[in-house]
Amino acid sequence: MQFSVVGVCSCSMENRTVAAHLCALTAMLVWGTTLVSMKYLFGVLEPIELLFIRFCISYLVLFVLHPHLHMDSLSWKREGLFALTGLIGVTSYYMFESYAVTLTLSANVAIIVAMAPLCTALLGKLFGGARLGRSFFIGFVFAICGVVLVEFNGNITLSISPAGDALAFIAAICWAVYSMLLLKVDHLGLPLLYSTRRIFFYGILGLLPCLPFTGFSVSLSDFASLPVVLNVLYLAVIASACCYLIWNHAVVVLGDSVTIVYIYLLPLISMLAGYLVFDEPVTWMGILGAGLIICGLAVSQRTKSGKIPSNKVE
Repeated sequence: MQFSVVGVCSCSMENRTVAAHLCALTAMLVWGTTLVSMKYLFGVLEPIELLFIRFCISYLVLFVLHPHLHMDSLSWKREGLFALTGLIGVTSYYMFESYAVTLTLSANVAIIVAMAPLCTALLGKLFGGARLGRSFFIGFVFAICGVVLVEFNGNITLSISPAGDALAFIAAICWAVYSMLLLKVDHLGLPLLYSTRRIFFYGILGLLPCLPFTGFSVSLSDFASLPVVLNVLYLAVIASACCYLIWNHAVVVLGDSVTIVYIYLLPLISMLAGYLVFDEPVTWMGILGAGLIICGLAVSQRTKSGKIPSNKVE
């Protein structure tokens, strides 16, 4: 029996691509349910307190998994790239999104943040990235219409808040830029665990100057309840450490433009989580929106923009 090297390589690449799609989908499934934990914890912790604690724990988890320092390739250019990626993908994204929610409707934020794939496409075209075909933009139209229907879900409340909506739009741009920067981080050839840990490190540093101005005050008594501890660990270990890791892996395998369209699923998953946990109603509008989101995602995924990463998870 003879084996074709090309066939084996093609099969291996196909398997890695499928695995990367599953990573992106898993990250969205988890991130779509984080609202449940956050709603519970906001009764105990302020958003900035939860955000800081969440990423500190995440960093410690990643450090335990990969404590190596890789000092042999240390350089100002490399650390500058990590710092920029962490400040945009962790500090800026979450800060802009959190404050946007306080100034405008959560539906507005979800709809605007769902524009991140379009922002990625436009930024990619501006900076000479991969060209996207008609299917990407057709899928975007389907998906964004679905997101609007899911967010309204039979309760149409229109409200425009220039400040809040602007912050939400900046958050969408931050996530698009973060996904693009990950491809540059991948070119460093470092293990993905280490790269993600460094990104978190600089994201935490970016949060530190904000703490004195936000009334940061956390005590051990805040964690006296087991549900509080479990929800914090869920957000820190699963939603942050694990999901950032698998999302980053998906981006460096599939490319930023292909991976980021999975963000369309966030409102749909949040709606289902609200129905299952809080018994929130799901109307015909939400069901129709869910169908449009799935169609939009399927059409968008016809875009070809994959790549095989140079780094490995070690």
